[in-house]
Amino acid sequence: MRFRRVIAALVTASAAVLWGGGVTAAFGNADHGAGTVHEGDNEHQAVDTFADVVPCNAALGFYAITTTYNEQFHDTANTNGFWITDTQTGTFTAYATDVVTDIHGNPVPNEDGEFTPIIDTNTGAPVVRGGGDLETFTGKFVAWFGASINRNESVETFAFNIHGLGDQGTTFASHENAHVVTDGPGDPEDPGTLLKLAFDKMRCS
Repeated sequence: MRFRRVIAALVTASAAVLWGGGVTAAFGNADHGAGTVHEGDNEHQAVDTFADVVPCNAALGFYAITTTYNEQFHDTANTNGFWITDTQTGTFTAYATDVVTDIHGNPVPNEDGEFTPIIDTNTGAPVVRGGGDLETFTGKFVAWFGASINRNESVETFAFNIHGLGDQGTTFASHENAHVVTDGPGDPEDPGTLLKLAFDKMRCS
């Protein structure tokens, strides 16, 4: 019951930096006298389209969701550890659509775990479900991911806020907060990593 695509993209991109060499490189430079290294990247008015359910309104079925957002990414590494922050702030539009299903009519996620809207071959746009009579939503969202890694522990936090308004009067607001603390600089996705604390809470209003 959330924009899984937004969350997955943010966390996956950040994790790729964390566990794809960032942490190892930071600790590995301890014997080479390397100083603090800062890196960053920004995206402006990036556009992404995917299918998902409307947060807090899963009973409405799948929607084709288009997000337009700005993103700021920053990481710092030195011999003591690794720090990273990533923020997406943007707007979205969502209209009812059908998604790719199996022979039994069950939605089929692709290799990235995302659902794929059925595309109109004439227009190249997702097919509108319900002939356009179903509610369309617009709104704003903010997604934030941060992590602090050192030799003793890994602390990773994720926050997601979204507010939406439908053209038939439905409103929703959702807040999600996830937090993971590991024993040592381990990858939380690794089954061998000992977790000190882990939770993922979501609130709808």
